Amino acid sequence: MPTREQIIDDIRRIAEKNGRPPGREVFERETGIRISEWHGIYFRSWGDALKEAGYEPNKWQGKLSSEQVLRKYAEAARHFGRIPAEIDIRMYSRNRRDFPGHTTFTNHFQNKTGLIAALAKWVRENDDFADLIALLPELKEDETSAPLTEGFVYLLKSGAHYKIGRSKELERRVKQIRAFSRYLESWPAGRRHQGLLRTGNLGFRRIGNF
Repeated sequence: MPTREQIIDDIRRIAEKNGRPPGREVFERETGIRISEWHGIYFRSWGDALKEAGYEPNKWQGKLSSEQVLRKYAEAARHFGRIPAEIDIRMYSRNRRDFPGHTTFTNHFQNKTGLIAALAKWVRENDDFADLIALLPELKEDETSAPLTEGFVYLLKSGAHYKIGRSKELERRVKQIRAFSRYLESWPAGRRHQGLLRTGNLGFRRIGNF
């Protein structure tokens, strides 16, 4: 069981690292200390724990839109005169209560590449931030769009029935289905009409009568 002092120290440690006091979920994720280990034992609420650590309770701002996230990131880029790294965002947000945490930016756009690609498009559409175009790195063509996953959709006839599905490896899947069909045809007629729960590693599930 963690002590009251340990919880206070952990709050201050995380706040120092992130540039803002942690929310309850962030605290639990970083320390492994569950709500049941402090709620009603040391503190009535998480806000009370933050106050005792010397911080004001966090105010929930709701989920930011892409426009809001990009504008905040652009403000930081203009401040530093470069595309900000994670440490820059931590420093910039330290004394700005309305500025998102550093993970907000990459989480919103999946990764740093997605963030920079979105920022490049956004600043070109917003004249107020046109000066940031010179700060943008050159992105390869395949980095400016979401990755595509190639695959196939197939419709195969097996006896009097059809099978529809999708696969990344069409030839291999067709061979599996044909092998399965030959295997099924070797069954006695009575068993053949009972359906199949699962066979080998082919991944077939029960689909009713054949």
